[in-house]
Amino acid sequence: SGALVYPEASNATTNEKLWDRYATEWAPDAAWVVKMSGEPRTETLGDEWAPRAHTEQVINEWILPHLGPDAVVAEIGSGGGGVAF
Repeated sequence: SGALVYPEASNATTNEKLWDRYATEWAPDAAWVVKMSGEPRTETLGDEWAPRAHTEQVINEWILPHLGPDAVVAEIGSGGGGVAF
């Protein structure tokens, strides 16, 4: 099997290793990134997780309505550009 297993590491340590490897091996023209995204060219790590139109819809419907000139915003769990609630 090609699975990575870290039986003696904590969950946090294992996730850190897996995400570090994912980010290190990520490239916009990598075959596996192109296959995941379904797009001919992906610009930013994380774009392969959903079509750009879906991400824009989430931003427009769930985030922007709650923002205004006086909004205070914090990004928690910053990473590769995925949007999660």
